[in-house]
Amino acid sequence: MLQYRAMKKAVARFIVIVLLLSITHSTPYSPTAANAQGVSADTDDTLLFGSGLSSQSRSFLMGKLLLDDMSEWMYARRNTLDTDIQFSAATVLNTLKANHPGASETFQPILNVAIVREGGTPLKPHYALDETTGTITINARRTFTPGLYTVSIDATDPLSGISQRTEQDFAWGVLAMNPDKDSYTTGETARIDFGVLNERGDIVCDAELTLIIHTPTGNSSALSTQNGAIATTGSCGNKAAGFIEPDYRAALPLHEAGTYALELLAKTKNGTWTISSSIAVSDSAPVRIKRTAATRLWPFAPSSMNIQIFFTQDFSGTITDTVPEGFAVTQTQPHATAQNTNDALGAGQTLSWHGSWKSGEVAEFSYTYDAPDISPEFYLLGPLILSPATGGDALHELRSWQIANDVGEGWLSGYSYRKKITIDNTYVDSDLTDFPLYVKISADSDVGTYAQSDGDDIRFTSSGGLTVLPHEEESFSISSGSGSGNFWVKVPTVFGASDTIIYMYYGSGSAVDGQDVANVWDVNFVMVHHLKDATTSTVTDSKDSYTGTKSSANNPIEAIGNIYNGQDFSNDLIGFGDVSAIDGITQLTIMVWSKFDGIASDYEVAAKGNHTWPTANDKNFLLFRDETVGAGSQSGNTNTLSVIVSDGTDMAWSAASSTSINDTNWHYVGFTFLALDATGLKPYVDGANSTSASTSAVNNTRNIDANNLLLGKAMSAGVAMDGRLDEFRVSTTIRSNAWIKFEYNNMAQSDQELAWGSAERQWPSGFTKRKKITIDHTYVDSDLMDFPLYVRFTADSDIGASAQNDGDDIRFATATGLLLYFEEDSFSVSSGSGTGNFWVKIPKIYGSINTDIYMYYGSGSAVDGQNVTGVWDSNFKGVWHIPNGTTLGLLDSTENNNDGTNVSATATAGVVDGGVTTDGGTKYVTIGDPAMFDFGANDFTVSAWAYRNTGFGSWDTIVVGKWNTGGSPGTNEWDLAHGGVDSGTETLPGFIIHSGTTSHIAKSPTATSNNTWYYLTGQRTGTNIKIFVNGVDKKTTAVGAVAVNNVSGRNVRFAKIDGGAYGLNGRIDEVRISSTARPAAWIKFEYNNMAQADYEIAFSSEESNGTLAAGGGGGKNFFYFFGF
Repeated sequence: MLQYRAMKKAVARFIVIVLLLSITHSTPYSPTAANAQGVSADTDDTLLFGSGLSSQSRSFLMGKLLLDDMSEWMYARRNTLDTDIQFSAATVLNTLKANHPGASETFQPILNVAIVREGGTPLKPHYALDETTGTITINARRTFTPGLYTVSIDATDPLSGISQRTEQDFAWGVLAMNPDKDSYTTGETARIDFGVLNERGDIVCDAELTLIIHTPTGNSSALSTQNGAIATTGSCGNKAAGFIEPDYRAALPLHEAGTYALELLAKTKNGTWTISSSIAVSDSAPVRIKRTAATRLWPFAPSSMNIQIFFTQDFSGTITDTVPEGFAVTQTQPHATAQNTNDALGAGQTLSWHGSWKSGEVAEFSYTYDAPDISPEFYLLGPLILSPATGGDALHELRSWQIANDVGEGWLSGYSYRKKITIDNTYVDSDLTDFPLYVKISADSDVGTYAQSDGDDIRFTSSGGLTVLPHEEESFSISSGSGSGNFWVKVPTVFGASDTIIYMYYGSGSAVDGQDVANVWDVNFVMVHHLKDATTSTVTDSKDSYTGTKSSANNPIEAIGNIYNGQDFSNDLIGFGDVSAIDGITQLTIMVWSKFDGIASDYEVAAKGNHTWPTANDKNFLLFRDETVGAGSQSGNTNTLSVIVSDGTDMAWSAASSTSINDTNWHYVGFTFLALDATGLKPYVDGANSTSASTSAVNNTRNIDANNLLLGKAMSAGVAMDGRLDEFRVSTTIRSNAWIKFEYNNMAQSDQELAWGSAERQWPSGFTKRKKITIDHTYVDSDLMDFPLYVRFTADSDIGASAQNDGDDIRFATATGLLLYFEEDSFSVSSGSGTGNFWVKIPKIYGSINTDIYMYYGSGSAVDGQNVTGVWDSNFKGVWHIPNGTTLGLLDSTENNNDGTNVSATATAGVVDGGVTTDGGTKYVTIGDPAMFDFGANDFTVSAWAYRNTGFGSWDTIVVGKWNTGGSPGTNEWDLAHGGVDSGTETLPGFIIHSGTTSHIAKSPTATSNNTWYYLTGQRTGTNIKIFVNGVDKKTTAVGAVAVNNVSGRNVRFAKIDGGAYGLNGRIDEVRISSTARPAAWIKFEYNNMAQADYEIAFSSEESNGTLAAGGGGGKNFFYFFGF
């Protein structure tokens, strides 16, 4: 959707923004569709308009907000997305056509549309023309960056070549609005979720929201945060793994059939944003689609998407959802077929399910996605497409699901310390994009104590703390325990209206040099010389393009500069060769720090050509200090800066104001040049420009191969530099006044315009101890999302000495500081040592590299921090730890509360803490018959640790299942057994499902031993069933698309069937049932994790939360307590 706000901007014409609702009659962009409309699908995005511009466009009512007529049900004709935007070019087109009244049938104005994000990033849009109205529709994108944009429409008269331009500023992607369904029946209530970001992508928690509703019969009403109808949920600002609750929510009763037009206004501190949408109400829709997912997403951990489709007519075919490019999708339920796609909306990935459903049935689909760690960003998921197997029109979801990534916050992995750097916006006149910020560290004892001696571990990040910024180290040293350094950091945006925050990290013993020198300086920089020696005869270019060569060794000589070191000139020079990049160009900026020795004469600062006057054909530019400037407007500007630019025929000359730069002080001097402009040549001194000269006769800079670029001297004539130079920069663009002013402020007053925060340490407040836990990736075959990790420690004297006796102060966190959901299975302190069993939800366990988390303890004031149900994802329908080993516990750890009922079974030692002893039929556990354990044709996974006693009886092998008896096959559902799938005393583990009276078996070919623990997993995945033993896939059996029986009253039981006294004679531990097919890598690591907890995870030695060194303003502890 489009967000916009009024802007003050002079434009040749104004244009109207037309907001599309969630359904439209227009045709999406494609080469075929474009040509059908008389629109050329040129690859350069230029459209040729035919003569079909009707008189209706001439009467187009400018300024009117158009809403689509949705009285007709258009379910199968869903063509464009909610974030499509439209602009009217009717005024410009009609003006051009009016100039050629006799050529209406052949006249074809040429149209070019461009969108540029604030800061200069261009977008290449797909668009189409409605010739009737003169409206241009710009198609939505699956992925784009929220913020301010400018759209420009250039219409060119093909006969005269004259162009007219219209422009409009608008904001895109800073609001998200998601109704829970794509359509409703009369009388339903829509739940609508909202998310609000500002133009920088930060969460806005105090927005004043107003939702204006226009009913199908024309009545209007409003819901707002002011009248309490839009609720602030209290979750705003929460940045947590898997968190999907909205920041704002409203309920809208729908009493009328037809289309409800919605307009959301969000008033924030930075302006008022608006987005429009609609809700369709119809009792005849063939399907209704409901989604449950995040509206405002914290992107640094996986999140879930749940979809329900309510069928009101029979359907058989393929259901397809689409996610943007870069989304890592796992845990599709049922199993989905994934395929890459690329269309007018951008690259993405489709997820497809196949099946048949009857009218009145509800199909459920889910998946977990991990969005790219980019923030802010705006995504569109969907729309869902239902394609009939018999062909014909597909059914389309009437909207896309909108997700706004907020600016993430975190801690850079592997680093112990950081400091916040705040750029004072009072020194910044307007936003600056990709600015190379000078960061000076002066005798900092924190940095000196904890950073590497060469500064290789120093990094800079954006305000979120995670996005690493390119930096260049000009110098770094540690002396007497304090660190000093000079760095250049590329900041994506330095804001003029508010302070800009970045972070500097240090304190990583393993980090290597992280400089990215060339990328600090944007593409417009031709050369950047800090003017410190590479050798005694050369100086280095940070762009690695033009090495400078001195007159001779140490001539000039390296000396103290304004920024670290520079060069001291005395009738010598530094040459850079021809530097052809600045020949024959129309834009140029050159800046340098200069410090003259006070001698009265002309001195060259930099030149490409001869210092002659008034000759124009022998120079490109001259930058010099002039003792006495010539006549006219330059007269009397003694000892000030002068600049000359020539194209070989004509030249322009301008001198700065009368301020002398020959006062033995450092001055930041230079100029900007724009060809053919009334004020095209501007000299700058210390960030200010007060004079200019016309370049109306200067076409470009002179192109002479023989003219070398020199620093400190001209090619001939003139007087060589006597003094010092530092920080020489050449750009082939016009740097703005704000840019040059802040360059000066940044380098001249870095102690003022940059404010340093106190040192922060990655440590939770109040906790004194921690241990790093490393998960060995050699046990992990591929990346695992939201994995419940088993963490065991035994007789640990560190933990016993510092943790609370009940373990209430134990916490787990990622290496970036995100607190993790965990469950305490058991914890005790005995003889001064701590022993515990915990389950921890890890957002991502890597298969190719080790994964680090931290366990914190040692807080006397902490209370129990468990979030038991949060550990187990929504696909877990039951998890029974059977803990303790002394007192039998049968609680379900998931949110489903499927607690067990004990029938004479007893507690015993298990693989993970406790287990349950069963005897083959009289001692067992009953769970009951919840509908969630009736899986039909869907995927599911059943796992348990099982131990079979010696002397087990016939059929005494059932571990967990919904089983009656093999003698009545139509009365059974599914069963995981330790043997006996074919005969009573067989020792081959197996998994069985019954569909009707047909039995489908996956049986391991390898026998298991008695008196030994085995981890058994049975799985339905698509058209197959599998049996895994100790994490290894032992047998796969094809079963087709059959549905497992659903027998009323058939209970889930451990070690017991309903039809007799049969069950496992032995022990059972850690039973899990999931409504998804867990990946093979997941099952294998579950086994490795529980069977070899002392091997696949390793504890480091204990770390203490010590006091930071003095000098940094104290030690600030940093941590994220989310979801507790």
